[in-house]
Amino acid sequence: MATVHVRADTPVPPGRIRAALTDFTDRRPDYWPNLDRNRYQVHATGDTCKLVTLAEVDAIVTVVRRLLPGLTDRDGVDLIAAAAAMSGAFWQMATPRA
Repeated sequence: MATVHVRADTPVPPGRIRAALTDFTDRRPDYWPNLDRNRYQVHATGDTCKLVTLAEVDAIVTVVRRLLPGLTDRDGVDLIAAAAAMSGAFWQMATPRA
């Protein structure tokens, strides 16, 4: 597991910042006003994990499912996450001097 250390001077209490970073419930749009409540979806919650997506993910999975009819919702989310994760590396390979 990664460890992230952040230092910032702010009047906001540390507990509120921690909550904003770790709350993936239906309350997340309350912390992040640019997150559209109508597009944010909580699929499942557990003690140590949450599965959330934006409505756009469902739209992409629907299109991909036309080519891969057996694609589950979870597999669709994993596919999009992998593509997003690799996009930065592919861009660096395609434009090494940028």
